[in-house]
Amino acid sequence: MDRLLSLQRSDGGFGFWPSSSLGSVWGTAYALTVLHRVRLAESAHGVVVPAEVVTRAARWLQRRGDVEPPGSRS
Repeated sequence: MDRLLSLQRSDGGFGFWPSSSLGSVWGTAYALTVLHRVRLAESAHGVVVPAEVVTRAARWLQRRGDVEPPGSRS
């Protein structure tokens, strides 16, 4: 988990490498998928996903315009 969290950039996106200065749309979406799955299992395994990490990544994706905010589809 620490390795994944270390890939989050200061702007909220996730890069592919620790040295990446920019986030990747695909990488951030994938990281959110992994974080969601970890959250589903966190009570069984004791791993906690910080809510701020998820919020920052989701906002980063929304600013890119590549995803629709939750609940925006009719």
